Amino acid sequence: MNKEKTLEAFSLIQNGQAQEGMNVLREEFLKNPNDWNVHYHTGMAWRMIGDIDRAILSYKKAIELCPVSEIAGHINYYGLGIAFQLKGELDNAIINLRKAHELDKTSVHVLNSLGLTYKKKGDIQKALEIYDLAAQTMMKNIFEELIQSGHNPINVISENNNKIAVMNPDAFNRVPDKLKKDNLYCILQNNIGVCYAELGKIDEARKAFSESIQFIPDGMKYDAPFIALQQLDEE
Repeated sequence: MNKEKTLEAFSLIQNGQAQEGMNVLREEFLKNPNDWNVHYHTGMAWRMIGDIDRAILSYKKAIELCPVSEIAGHINYYGLGIAFQLKGELDNAIINLRKAHELDKTSVHVLNSLGLTYKKKGDIQKALEIYDLAAQTMMKNIFEELIQSGHNPINVISENNNKIAVMNPDAFNRVPDKLKKDNLYCILQNNIGVCYAELGKIDEARKAFSESIQFIPDGMKYDAPFIALQQLDEE
């Protein structure tokens, strides 16, 4: 799908010109009716408009047309999972979000949405496990990125015939900097704190909220962890 047309359509929809935006997508659909990407973006558009049933149909069509070998194919299941979540069909949301994670285990956004779905179901312990996995995945992604760029975050040293892995001093700055460039990590830590608080684990909740605050990107306004900490202090 034409990237410029996609941006044009979403810009129109975000500015309240839903019909005009959908007309742009319809033109792309007529040109490429079998392009799964067109159906995926149409699903996103319907979701933005609030027509969840049509969004679900579009995502399902995208899945039907998407080749098994397509690397980005997980986003179709991700979109469908989000749509089911918005509709309140949480079991269907979990099925599709888990499929998205199966196809791309590096996607932190998928895990964050999966954690939220379990939380909506009332399974706080499972939500916490998923949020923890999301935070670990984000850290792993950063380590992989550093390794590929020639900045190995781990040094292996020999001591008394034993090999010990230690953090490279250079990574102490690079890893936090990368975590602060994306608002997802501070959001994950806040979500983890909420789960701990609901489970009555106040010390763990306080620690997670404090870490969330520490990693809020510069210039981002994010009050949730501050409010949560204040509420813990008042209890």
